[in-house]
Amino acid sequence: MAICKYLAALFVIFSMTYQKVAAQNLDWRRQFVDPGKEYRPHAYWDWLNGAVSKNGLTHDLEEAKAKGLGGFLIWDVQAMINPDSMIPGGPPFMGDESVGYIHHAMAESKRLDFDLGLVCASGWNAGGSWVTPEMAGKNLFFSEEVVSGPQEVKQKIPFPATPPGCPKADDGLPVWYENVAVLAWPEAKDKHIADHTRIINLSDRCKDGELTWNPPPGRWHLARFVCTNNGQQLISASLNSNGPFIDFLDPEATRFHFNYIIKKLGLSKGKGSKTPLVSLDDDSMELFEGIQWSKKFRKWFQQQHGYDPLTWLPVLMGWTIEDSTVSNRFTYDYKKSVSDLLIESHYKKGSEVCSDYGLQLAAEAGGPGLPFWNTCPVDALKALGNVSIPRGEFWLGNPRNLFLVKEIASASHIYGKPYVDAESWTTWRRWRDGPFTCKLLVDRAFCEGLNKITYHSFAYSPEEFGNPGHGYHAGIDMNPRTTWWAKAKPFMDYLSRCCYMLRQGLFVADVAYYYGDKAPNFWPYYHDVPEKPMISGLGAGYDYDVVNTDVILNRMTVKQGKIMLPDGVSYRMLVLPDQKTMPLEVLLKLRTLVAAGATIIGPKPLDVPGMQEYKSRTAELRELANKMWGDCNGTTIKYHQYGKGTIVWGYTLQEWLKKLSIAPDFNCKSVENLSSLDYIHRELKGSDIYFVRNKTAKEVEADCFFRVKESVPQLWDPSEGTVHNQFVYQLEKNGITLPIVLPPGGSVFVVFEHHSASDHFVSLEKTKGEYDSSLPIAQVLSVGANAAA
Repeated sequence: MAICKYLAALFVIFSMTYQKVAAQNLDWRRQFVDPGKEYRPHAYWDWLNGAVSKNGLTHDLEEAKAKGLGGFLIWDVQAMINPDSMIPGGPPFMGDESVGYIHHAMAESKRLDFDLGLVCASGWNAGGSWVTPEMAGKNLFFSEEVVSGPQEVKQKIPFPATPPGCPKADDGLPVWYENVAVLAWPEAKDKHIADHTRIINLSDRCKDGELTWNPPPGRWHLARFVCTNNGQQLISASLNSNGPFIDFLDPEATRFHFNYIIKKLGLSKGKGSKTPLVSLDDDSMELFEGIQWSKKFRKWFQQQHGYDPLTWLPVLMGWTIEDSTVSNRFTYDYKKSVSDLLIESHYKKGSEVCSDYGLQLAAEAGGPGLPFWNTCPVDALKALGNVSIPRGEFWLGNPRNLFLVKEIASASHIYGKPYVDAESWTTWRRWRDGPFTCKLLVDRAFCEGLNKITYHSFAYSPEEFGNPGHGYHAGIDMNPRTTWWAKAKPFMDYLSRCCYMLRQGLFVADVAYYYGDKAPNFWPYYHDVPEKPMISGLGAGYDYDVVNTDVILNRMTVKQGKIMLPDGVSYRMLVLPDQKTMPLEVLLKLRTLVAAGATIIGPKPLDVPGMQEYKSRTAELRELANKMWGDCNGTTIKYHQYGKGTIVWGYTLQEWLKKLSIAPDFNCKSVENLSSLDYIHRELKGSDIYFVRNKTAKEVEADCFFRVKESVPQLWDPSEGTVHNQFVYQLEKNGITLPIVLPPGGSVFVVFEHHSASDHFVSLEKTKGEYDSSLPIAQVLSVGANAAA
C-alpha cells in the first residue's frame, strides 16, 4: 500500500512538472507539428529557357504548396540538355513578357500565401543585356615591349590583347577603357627586379600608346596597363537573355543593376515588402580569372594600405620585386583590397538597395573555395556576413565532395544572422535518389548548422511533356513529374520541423577558430569535404565556429571568462591558426580579450602581413607577443597567465578541455557506436535542443551523454511531429545520460527543459525511510516498478 501511495504521489508531482512545461511551450510544440511557411523548404524554380505559361506556373505553385513547400526561387536559366530544341526559347529575362510572368507568379503566390525570391540574372551571377560597358565586369590587361638605352626612344606600346567578349568600337579598341599606367624596369631573364626604386612610372610620357623616353643604359622592360571589359557573359543564361556580368568592384554597377530589376518589377520603396517577393538572390561568384581591377581600385587600395600600387604591378605579371617575401607582402595587400572592395561594392551595397524595398539579399557569397579562388576572391566569412541570407551548397553523389555548410553556419552565427541556407542536393545523378538518400545528406547538413533549405531544383515541367518531364542539367528532381511526388509531403514536413527547431535559440560551441587574415579565405580551404569538417585537436563531442579578423576586431568581448558576441553566442576559447603572421590590430585586440579573462590557444605570432610600415609594426607585434606568451614556449612550458586570462601553446584543444574538466557536449557511451552518431546543440532561455542523427544505414542503440544540468528531457520526433516524455535518464556530475534508439538514417531532437532540482527529485518525508529521495525520478520509478512487481 505504501508503494502505491508513493507512486501515486510521485506521478502527481511528475505530471504537474510536465503540465507546467507543456503550458509554457504549447505554441512552440504546435509550430513544431506544423511549421509556418518561413521554415518550409524553398526550391530553385527553373524556368528553362524562360519558356513558361501562366497556367503552368499556377499548377506548379499549387502543387508545391500542397506538398509543404514554403517558397520558390524564380530562376530563368538555359535548358542545357535540350534535344531537338524541345524546349523553345522564351522571352528575354526582365523584358515585358518575362515581367508579366513574374507578376503572375507573384499574384498567385499571394493568393496561396507562398514566398518568392528571384535570381537577379538569367543563369548567374549578376548582369544582363541592360548592363553597359561602363557598368560591366573589368580586369587589368597589359602588353609588353623591350627597349634599350641610352638613346631617345619613340616606341609604340600596343593596346593589350583583350578577351573575345570585350565590346569593341569601330576603331577596334574597346568601347570603354581606362589607361592605368606605363612602367619601365631593367630587363631580367629570371624576372627579378632587385631594387623597387628602379621601376619607373612613365605614364605621363605616353600618349595613345606612343612612348617618348630617353632610357638609361641597358635593356628596359616596358609594360602598358589598361583597365577594360573582360567580356564575361552570364553563365547558363536562357537563349534570349544573355548579357555581361556587372562590375562587382564598382558599387554604382551594383546599384544600377538591382535598381533596374526593381524598377522593372514596379516595386515601391519601404521597409516592409507588400508583395510575396521577399528576396533577390545571387548564385555562386565565378569571376573571370585574371588581374581584378576597376575604375576606383587604385584609390581604394591607397586608402586601405597607404601606398600606391602602380609601381608594384609587375608582381601581378609574375615578376619578383626585391625578394619573394616583399613581393608576397604586396600580393597580400592586393588580394585583401580585391576582397574588401568586392564585399563593400556588391554584397554590402546590394543588401542596402534591397533593404530600401523591403527585400533581403540572399547570396552564395562564400565559395566554393580553392582551387577556384580567382573566381571568388573573398574572405568568405566577411562576404557572407554582409548579406541578409548567407547561402552555401551541398551536392549529392558529387565526386568532389562539395559540401559547403559549416562555413555558412559560422558566418551566420558570428554575424548574428538567423538563417543558414544552402542550395541543397545539387547533383549530376538524375531521377535516381529518393527521400532516404536525401535525408542522410541533409541530416549531416543540419548537424553542420543548416536551418533553411533552398533545394536545387524544382524544374518547371508542364504536364503535357509527361514524366519525368524537363530538367536542368544538374540538380535533384523534386517536382510533380517525379514518380514519388504524390508522397512528398511527409518529407517536406520533416525538413520543415528540423528547420524550425534549428532556428530556435543560439548555437552552442566551445571553440572559436580564427582562420587567419588573408584573401581569399575559405573554410575548409579546399572544397573536397567527405565528412563533417573539424579543426585539428578538437575531439568528437565538441563543436566550433570559424571566425575572421573583422569579427575579432569589431564583435568580440569577454564576460566571466567567456568570449562573447553581441547576439549572445559565446565560446570558452579562441584558437589561433598554425601561422607565423598576424595583423598587429588583431594581436592588440587579443591582448584586451585575454587581459579581461579570455583563453587563447595557439603559437606566438612573429610577423605582420602586408607592406605598410611592416618593419616597425613587426617589432611592435613581437614585443607585445613576448609579453602575452611570457615563458610559454609550446614545449616545456605550455601556458601562461596574462591579466585575468590564459595563453596556451602546446596542448591540443581536447587536452586543454580535459585539463579544465570540461566534458564533451555530446558523447556516446558505447565506443562502437561513437562514430555512428552526430549532433548539433542550440540553447534558448529555459531549454536546450540537441539534434542527433544516425549516420549509418543500420539501427543504432546507445546510451548518450548530454552536457546539461537540472533539466527534464523529451524526445521530439521530426518525422512524425510527436513529442514524447523521456522517463528513463540518469543525472550525472556534468550532465544527463539517456538511451537513444535510432533506425537506419534516423534522427531525433532531444529537448531539455530547465527546472530546479526540486522538479527533478522526489522528497516525500512520509516515505523517506522506504526509498532514497536523492534518486532521480527515472530511477525512483524504476525502483518502485521493480518493487511492485
